[in-house]
Amino acid sequence: MIVSAAMAAEQAVHAAAHESIWQDPTFWVGLAFCLTIAFLAKPLGKFLGDALQARSDAIAAKLEEAKKLREEAHALLLEYQQKQQEAQKEADALLQKTKDNAEKMRSEACNAFEKELEKRENLAMARLENAKNQAMEEVRNLAIDIALKTTEKILINELDGEQGKKFILDQIDALPDLLSKQNPS
Repeated sequence: MIVSAAMAAEQAVHAAAHESIWQDPTFWVGLAFCLTIAFLAKPLGKFLGDALQARSDAIAAKLEEAKKLREEAHALLLEYQQKQQEAQKEADALLQKTKDNAEKMRSEACNAFEKELEKRENLAMARLENAKNQAMEEVRNLAIDIALKTTEKILINELDGEQGKKFILDQIDALPDLLSKQNPS
């Protein structure tokens, strides 16, 4: 019974505490809090929703702007890559043209050098041939002079009269044939 008396006392305290919810200040504070939250929830929710929507719109605008900037940067990158390729092609073409021109100039210089060398060689050969012919002519003339002087001395010393005249005339007649045999030109 003591247990049941304790239980009965506890139930009485509990019933007294819950006897009138309308008289409990905790209830009224809780109710006021809930009403305040409910009353403020709509405008506060609208304000927070608008703020979140504005932030969301700002983020979306920034993302859209970033997307446009990225597309512009990509287009600019492609344009510069194309320009770089064109510049590389132009540089390669210019380099090839320069190489071709250098090869052509080298070839022309070699040809001009060979022609000049051949010209000088021909000129030297002509001078040499001319000097040779001149020397041969001088030697021939000298030999003729010596032969004539020797013949003259022999004829003066050994031939006289009719026999000398006849010999001289025969030799003078034979002279053109001898000269033509010695000088075939």
